[in-house]
Amino acid sequence: MNSNIINGKREYDEKNYGEALKYFDRVSSSDEDYSYMLIYKINSLMELEEYEKCLKLLNSLIEDMPYDRLLWYEKIRCHIFLKASRRMAESRSR
Repeated sequence: MNSNIINGKREYDEKNYGEALKYFDRVSSSDEDYSYMLIYKINSLMELEEYEKCLKLLNSLIEDMPYDRLLWYEKIRCHIFLKASRRMAESRSR
């Protein structure tokens, strides 16, 4: 397995999501474990509450793999968290 994926997963497991993303961003889409890494990348973005970036990534992946149920599930989950974070921000500003 690619050392960037191994290091990124280690950082993810240690809850260093920003550091994990740095490793994941170095992984080529031609890497045989790219799909495996994407799950960690998506979850890292979610943990960092980077919902817009996560949705952008998910939308581009769904364009390439429109029948992947996991991607659609993650997209729905991301929308739910995005909506909830916007509601919390609105209630704080009142």
